[in-house]
Amino acid sequence: MKILYVEDDQAVASVAKFLFLKTDHQIVFCQTIAAAINTLTVCGQKIDLILLDLYLPDGRGVELLEKMQALGLSAPVVVTTGFYNDHKLDLKPFEEAGTVCKVMHKPFLPEDLLQTLNAVEKSLAE
Repeated sequence: MKILYVEDDQAVASVAKFLFLKTDHQIVFCQTIAAAINTLTVCGQKIDLILLDLYLPDGRGVELLEKMQALGLSAPVVVTTGFYNDHKLDLKPFEEAGTVCKVMHKPFLPEDLLQTLNAVEKSLAE
C-alpha cells in the first residue's frame, strides 16, 4: 500500500519512518498542503491512503480535504491529531462521506497505527 503522510512534526515523522521500514508499505512524506496536492496531482503517484495531520505550516488539514474534493481526488484519509475536538464539526462532512475513515488521537502507539493501516488495506481489498 502506498501511503502519503502529511505531517510537519519531524519527531512524529521520524517514528513513522522507522515504523514503516518494518512493513511492506511505501510511504511518501509531505510537510505542507501544497506539497501534498503536488504529490497527488502533478507527480501522478498512486496513493492508496493519506495520513493527515490537522495543523500544518500552510493551513489546516481540512483545507487539503476540501482541495481534494474540488479537484476530484480521492483516497481514504486517516486523520492524526491531538486536536480532534477543535475540528470535529469541520471533519464531520468528510467522515459522513467516508473520505475520513478514522481519526487517531495523538499521541498514539505505533502498533495502533499499524493496526489501522492493516484494517484500511483489508477494506480496500474487499
